[in-house]
Amino acid sequence: SALQKASKQEQLAIFLDLAPSALSKRLSGEVGWQEKEINKLLEYTNTEIVDCSETKRKIDTLKETIKIFLEDK
Repeated sequence: SALQKASKQEQLAIFLDLAPSALSKRLSGEVGWQEKEINKLLEYTNTEIVDCSETKRKIDTLKETIKIFLEDK
């Protein structure tokens, strides 16, 4: 999604403060990503990493609450 937003690999490389060849190596898997680069990618794409199990618990609790509410009607 970062590549789509940037429209060009060179523009994304500039945002990440990488040489275009360094970005290309990361995208191809030749070189691994550093944490600061991943954080910049997340910021650029307005993406957040969340714990799915916590979200699942909240949804399950909400389902149970709705079920109890509907049974009382």
